[in-house]
Amino acid sequence: MTPTRVWVNNPTRKQARDAIAAGACGCTANPSYISKMLQDREEGEYVREMIRSLLPQEADDLALLKKLQSSVVQELAAIFYPVYESSGHKYGYVSIQGDPFEETEENIYQYAMANHAMSANITPKVPLVESAFGAIRRLLRQGVPLNVTEVMSVHQYMDLYAIYQEVAAEKAPMPVVFCSHIMGIFDEYLREYVRRENIAIDQDVLAQAGGCVARKLTEIGRQQLSAICWISGGARRTSDFTGMVGSNMNVTINWKGMFDVLLEADQPVLQSFHQPVPVTVLDELLEKVPDFRRAYMINGLQSDEYEDFGPVVKFRDSFRKGWKEALAEIAKLRMEQNGAKRV
Repeated sequence: MTPTRVWVNNPTRKQARDAIAAGACGCTANPSYISKMLQDREEGEYVREMIRSLLPQEADDLALLKKLQSSVVQELAAIFYPVYESSGHKYGYVSIQGDPFEETEENIYQYAMANHAMSANITPKVPLVESAFGAIRRLLRQGVPLNVTEVMSVHQYMDLYAIYQEVAAEKAPMPVVFCSHIMGIFDEYLREYVRRENIAIDQDVLAQAGGCVARKLTEIGRQQLSAICWISGGARRTSDFTGMVGSNMNVTINWKGMFDVLLEADQPVLQSFHQPVPVTVLDELLEKVPDFRRAYMINGLQSDEYEDFGPVVKFRDSFRKGWKEALAEIAKLRMEQNGAKRV
């Protein structure tokens, strides 16, 4: 009924299958994925058994975590592979993002190449920060499909578009490229920001901030006739999905508490994305919320500011927390296994 599509975020294997049955056409996993699976009632022990089997093969906890993450995501890719094949490679992609503490060009490039080699429908996720620009260029030249993530501002997309055009001008065969605007996290950050800074603003106005940026991004992309595909990520409320309906977006949502809730609610389809934002709303956001202005204006941020932009930091910190939790569990299981051997 609309061009809007849904992807499932950080699912268990069962949730991935259920999501496909409900119409999901893609899947995202981020650096906190293993931590989430370890806490899951369905998958926790299964992932721990995978760790135990890898411990004798890998003495380094970090290397083991990377190998584990690749193995688990490869299983998701296998679940989505029939969607990839039946759609003529248009849908069925599964994203993977590496160590959030090692976001150098070479680390991103090597990990992305290794993971894409496991399955054609695995799209490496690359943060759109200045240190990753070189890796994005190299991967595009290799024809690797990408999910370029941590996009919180219009200027970040403009930089991605420039890189894409630069590589395309070399007559390289261009792969599928997704630009992930993390609207839900952006809005969550702004809610915290206005509380911290004591900014007096109507909450209904503030709730439209991420949508304003999303509309501007897709309109710029339309004017450029860009081949870059859109993802709306970081959903925190069901409205982060329903507010995108009508857009040419792939919206990523968690199965539990969102995908399942929306299926049960079975709401009427309302194409709300293209409803115009009142100029008074946009004026108030631009006047009162400096970090909204930095995200919304084309030159509001420069590339050397992306990595330290508040919403990007918030998103990356959540990944680092999950990554450290997974490493802690691996260390714990290693100690248990070593203790059992001594006994």
